[in-house]
Amino acid sequence: MLSWSKERHFLPAIVSSSHTSGRNLKFHPHIHMLMSSGGIDLKSKRLNRWKSSSFIPFKMLHKRYCFLLVKELKKTIRKHLEESLNPGKLSVFSYPGILDSFLDPLLKMNWYVHDSTESDHEDFSVSYIVRYAKRPPLAEWRILDYGKKSNSSEYMVTFSYKEREHPEVKWTVPVEKFISLLIQHIPPKHFRVVRYYGALATKTKPLFKRILSKLFRRMKEMAKFTRWRERITSFTGKDPLRSSLCQREMELVEVAYFSKRLGSLDFYHPP
Repeated sequence: MLSWSKERHFLPAIVSSSHTSGRNLKFHPHIHMLMSSGGIDLKSKRLNRWKSSSFIPFKMLHKRYCFLLVKELKKTIRKHLEESLNPGKLSVFSYPGILDSFLDPLLKMNWYVHDSTESDHEDFSVSYIVRYAKRPPLAEWRILDYGKKSNSSEYMVTFSYKEREHPEVKWTVPVEKFISLLIQHIPPKHFRVVRYYGALATKTKPLFKRILSKLFRRMKEMAKFTRWRERITSFTGKDPLRSSLCQREMELVEVAYFSKRLGSLDFYHPP
């Protein structure tokens, strides 16, 4: 994403979160990434302008991702062979042509990269990345049963999971197996699950903050404070406090609503 965006002369803000578990608790490492629709304008002399760019060529980026990853794998393996006195299992790649013949077929495979369109809801975007960064691999409510089963002396755990476009599945495993499924997703000590790139990287983050504060300051100047009556009037075209019969201004004295706690109507008297 960074190599493509720099060709278009902007530096986007990128947040990535590594996630190791699939829905059935098996080890399925993958990365969730959020990128801004645009970034710091690299053509600007002072680098204090924001350039909008919502177009992303997904098909091209899929192939670029595959090519750059294979290229980096070759570079890392060759560096290890040169610097290591005992390459171990990687020693097979020291023979000429073996490394290329082993990794080049990966370029012809269909790599799975899921992409989505631009989201207008910042709250959803934030909750999305936070959910994958901090939530456990299995929600507690999905644990359905725990105890000894008939004709068995060991304790068993039953939990449910649901794959995409498939019905819900219940899986019963021994408690030791269930614990092993959970603890394999505990990251190593000091491992950073969430990482930041582009405009959010350590070097450029102060500049990014200055641009954002400048943009938000303009937005605050443009956005005027309006009360609920004015907002409803502008949205519906009707004044909620003016009678449609006599056109006289009304006064809000009571709000009636259904209370789940009481199981009946409740009333609120505004001050």
